This record gives sequence, C-alpha cells and structure tokens, in this order.
Amino acid sequence: LKQSTQTKEADENILSQIVGKHCNMGCDGGVCPNNREYMVTLKKPAPKPDAQQKIDLNSARWRMCAISQSSLANPIVACRIGYLYNKDTVLQKLLEKSMPSQFSHIRSLKDVVEVRFHLNPDFIDGSTIEGSVAQKSQYICPITLMEINGKHRFCMLATCGHVFSERALKEVPSKSCHECGKAFTSDDVVVINGEPDDIDTQRIRLEDRKAKEKAEREIKKK
Repeated sequence: LKQSTQTKEADENILSQIVGKHCNMGCDGGVCPNNREYMVTLKKPAPKPDAQQKIDLNSARWRMCAISQSSLANPIVACRIGYLYNKDTVLQKLLEKSMPSQFSHIRSLKDVVEVRFHLNPDFIDGSTIEGSVAQKSQYICPITLMEINGKHRFCMLATCGHVFSERALKEVPSKSCHECGKAFTSDDVVVINGEPDDIDTQRIRLEDRKAKEKAEREIKKK
C-alpha cells in the first residue's frame, strides 16, 4: 500500500507538469474576496486524468528517469518492477547510499538491466504539425512497429533487455528473444511503466525471486 501511494504521488507530480497551472479568477468581471470570513475551504477529490492526460502521463514516464524525474539518456536501465532509470543516477544513489525508499529493491547494479530499444527510423526530434507538437516516438517494437508513445503496453525481457510490445509477445510466442535469441521464461517478461496492478504483481514476483535466490545461497553454504 505504501509503495502504491508513492507511485500515485509520483504520477501526480508528472501529471501536474503536463496539465500546468490554471487561473482561479472568475470570468464575471467581479473581484475575488481575500478576507477569510468570506472564504470556505472545501476538500475536493483530485480530478482523475482524462484519456488524453493518461496517454500523456504514460508517455512522460517513457521519457523520464523514475528516480530523478530528469530526461532519460543512454545508458538507460530498468528494474524487474518496471521502472526506467538513467544508469548514472542509479549508480550515484548507490554510491551515496541515498536511494529513495520506493526504489530500495535496487541494492546494486545487478538489480537493473540495461534496456535495448529498437530505434524508430521515422523519429525526428522536435517535429511539429500546424503548431502542435506531433513528435514521433524515438523507439518502436521491432515486430509490430508500434511506437512507444504511451498508448500501448510494452515489455522488457530481463534476460537481455530487449523491448517488445505486449501484442508482439502474444501474437508471436517464443521462448527466445526475437532480437538476440537468448532464452527467457514468463517470469523474465517485465511490463514497463505498467498499471499499479502490474507494478504490485512484479514487486511480489521480485520479492519471491530474491527469497528463492537467498535460500539457494544458504543451501550452497552447507
């Protein structure tokens, strides 16, 4: 629950950057009273993002380091929970022993995998159409050619780091990577920037994996 709350707060921070600030003045030509006796404080639930805002939020996750919220730059790594990071940021936090609690599962560089994206040949940085940003994604699925733009689900193979659309893995099933041929199992398929349920499931799976590895090490010591 704590981790889910932290994830929600992180999403709200990203969403606030997308939506921006709005003016609170009225449109009737009057004035807004500043005296507290005329003011009533109401607690309103945070508005849920609409469909386009959700796409923008998902797209932003693919461009931002989950720890620093800065732009992603190669080398990019991912953990088995499904977050993307700048490798330099992860290394810095490990050396400083200042890793945020939300990412405490990262205890060494062995806990992350360098992501291997398939470049989009049609990508043009900063392209616009009629004044509106219409930037194509920098990366695509090598099988379906679907763009990584926040609209579709994508997965990383933790054994090699290659990224494919979820649709490709379902429609073209295989026990080896379509790019490099390295073998993988269903436990190695990590949904990147997934929904809260995906993150919770992958967190539990990671904890089980680490517990199993610890038990195996204890057996070898005997």
